Amino acid sequence: MTPSIHHVPVLTFRQDFPPHGRIVALLSEIEAGVIFPGQPYRWRLLLDRHGSEKTARTELAAKTALNDALRDWLRRAGLDQAREVAG
Repeated sequence: MTPSIHHVPVLTFRQDFPPHGRIVALLSEIEAGVIFPGQPYRWRLLLDRHGSEKTARTELAAKTALNDALRDWLRRAGLDQAREVAG
């Protein structure tokens, strides 16, 4: 039997020109998404070529939505879990 280990993707965020510059969402070293500050905050998952720009009321809400969108994209791509071969 092959046990599965669920990995929760972790996005880190970088904003080179605070407080108004875009916020880049990084998955390791890959630019996975972007958030544009403002009212409302606009965000987009860059990995999903069919994804459209979405909005959120706060920066935290945009980051949460981007993490959720990434998890959904990984699930649809079949990459939402890693498998470890039993020794």
